Amino acid sequence: FAQQVDILSYQTYSDVVYFAEDDYLYSPGSIQKFYYHFIKDKAEFATLYYSPDYQHSSIHHYSTQEHEYDHQKYWYFWSTTMTFFVKKEALLYYQNWLLSYSAWNHDFSMWISITKLWIFNPIKPIIYLCRDLWSLKLRWYIWYKCHINVVCIKKAQLMAPLKSWATHIDKDWISSWIDWQCIWDNITT
Repeated sequence: FAQQVDILSYQTYSDVVYFAEDDYLYSPGSIQKFYYHFIKDKAEFATLYYSPDYQHSSIHHYSTQEHEYDHQKYWYFWSTTMTFFVKKEALLYYQNWLLSYSAWNHDFSMWISITKLWIFNPIKPIIYLCRDLWSLKLRWYIWYKCHINVVCIKKAQLMAPLKSWATHIDKDWISSWIDWQCIWDNITT
């Protein structure tokens, strides 16, 4: 990942780059279509993947601004996997923090310290203490390991579609609402 960040930071071909893990399946034409939606948006980062975590994890239950391009709805989320679009200006600004993922950071804490969507809310730790110990531990980790970033760098936006355009090929992380088996069958036949 660090080598990708380095190479893509110096490329001059595009104002948007895409980091792709090798265990994703995409709906046909999704990268090109999503790219055109992303460049119109104010977000610095974007993912094609609507994670099941967005629906099932209490840490993702918060209000966000919904917007729409070509009848596709998007929300801003605070984390994703390491498969994402980033605008070149944001890649350069957040480069050192993205590189922390290769050195010592977790993807989730990296994203939350960049998007900052719940990190400053003093009520959240009390809520998590009552119902979600994992989220409380994660919040502590973010402040312990990522405090410089949390305080010193500006907040970024991460957009994601409400209907996934890609999925993680892992039985526990398949995105819903699309027949991924059908897409897989069409690609492999």
